[in-house]
Amino acid sequence: MKNQHIVNLIESKPLSRLDDSELAAIERHADACDACRRAWQAAQLSAQLLSERAAEVIEPSPFFATRVMAALRQQQATRVSPFLRAWQAAQAMVYAMVAVVVMVGALSWLAYQPQPVAPEQVSVLSSDATDLLLPEPASSEMSYGQVISTIYDLGE
Repeated sequence: MKNQHIVNLIESKPLSRLDDSELAAIERHADACDACRRAWQAAQLSAQLLSERAAEVIEPSPFFATRVMAALRQQQATRVSPFLRAWQAAQAMVYAMVAVVVMVGALSWLAYQPQPVAPEQVSVLSSDATDLLLPEPASSEMSYGQVISTIYDLGE
């Protein structure tokens, strides 16, 4: 084993899993080789540091739960449904279209002015019931104003 160094054996598995024959071979080779002795001491020291560090109980900081919950909320916010993402993208356009429709409707309602009926279109009809029920066959069609005045008896 003097021609072969033990570095590969030390690095192949943790020191706690080495069996007695491997440990004896490492000790024999480390006595004869300075480079391997330093590697063996470094491996023992690092194993001891790791075991001591693993044995320590570390309390989380007071704001650890707050940070974790904020990270979870942020992660959930990135997982948005496709419908919600589409709504967020088109929301401003939909609101603008609704505003335009409301404005056009309001302007149309405000600008509406009924056309007045010309006096020559309104003719006074007799209030006789027979004239209403049996119109004369020779008369032409009635205008809108004549119909209204006949229905509401606007005659003199």
